[in-house]
Amino acid sequence: MGYAVDTNAIGRGALIPAAVAVPLAVVLGRLVDDNSAWNVGLIAVIFVSFVAGGVVAGRGAIATPALHGALSAVPCVVVLTVVRFAMALAGDTEFGILIIFSQFVIGTSLGTLGGVFGTRSSKRSNSLLRD
Repeated sequence: MGYAVDTNAIGRGALIPAAVAVPLAVVLGRLVDDNSAWNVGLIAVIFVSFVAGGVVAGRGAIATPALHGALSAVPCVVVLTVVRFAMALAGDTEFGILIIFSQFVIGTSLGTLGGVFGTRSSKRSNSLLRD
């Protein structure tokens, strides 16, 4: 017995960080100086996009909203990892296992949080902790 994974809900949730986080991280992240105060705003918008994607995925999967929220972040994090690797090959940035690990942990954690937030407005009748 396991959980059913709704790929449509994950795909809908993944569209938000893909449409917001990837362009911000790649384009504006290169244009804004690392020591600028604008970086805080960019990071906040990127984080909110992961949470929003988790909300969308969580609403679409009533049985396992946190799982779907976390999974909605994975495609975007994979794209950001590939982009970061390409930039490191060009000598433009650093690339290391700790950077990749932190991207996955932060992205999936924010997606999970969004999935839980998504259940607050869904039609789920029972607790997230007990079925």
